[in-house]
Amino acid sequence: MRRFDRVPSVATVSICCYFSSRTSHKECVPIEPLTSAATPSTPFAGLTELGDNPSEGPLTPSFLVDADRVVELLRVGVASEHMSWLAYTAHAAAMDSLRARPVAADFREHAEQELGHMRKLMGRMQQLGAEIVLDPMQLAKRSIHPHAVPGTLEDMVGYHLQAERRAVEFYRDAVQWLGDRDPTTRRLMEDVLAVEEQHARDLQDFADHA
Repeated sequence: MRRFDRVPSVATVSICCYFSSRTSHKECVPIEPLTSAATPSTPFAGLTELGDNPSEGPLTPSFLVDADRVVELLRVGVASEHMSWLAYTAHAAAMDSLRARPVAADFREHAEQELGHMRKLMGRMQQLGAEIVLDPMQLAKRSIHPHAVPGTLEDMVGYHLQAERRAVEFYRDAVQWLGDRDPTTRRLMEDVLAVEEQHARDLQDFADHA
């Protein structure tokens, strides 16, 4: 299995540059480097700065990151989970041999988990007051994964192993970029990351025994 080239961290360049050399160039979304921000001197110091602006919902002064950039990060995650769900579902349906049945069952399980990730990411977007757009063209453009086509069992396992490795890199970099500035989104990304790491482990086992 050919390893994907390591790309610069999301903390310094972008959140949408995890592509195979076989995929076409896609526009990246610039992300500002992590910078230190002033923190209240006491746990309650920020309360005096709340003001009278309830329209911002959870975006209080202690939210120390650009909300628009967090939303764009979530949009990339939603698009990528959608693409992964489609690919797992299509590949599971394409497997009809006895040899492929255990892999197909695993793919169906992974598909349901990716769909769950997508829903959780959209839920966080709603909390931040963002509009959710599920236009297929926009999802395909934002996804970190290329389109999947059926092939041999080895081809399909290889596609998903590489896709999960990309997902691991994406979520790991996202966690590092968010840091303590948005702990709610960071914890969500950490939860998704743990599942993607297990997916990669499962797929590596299949590839080793193919």
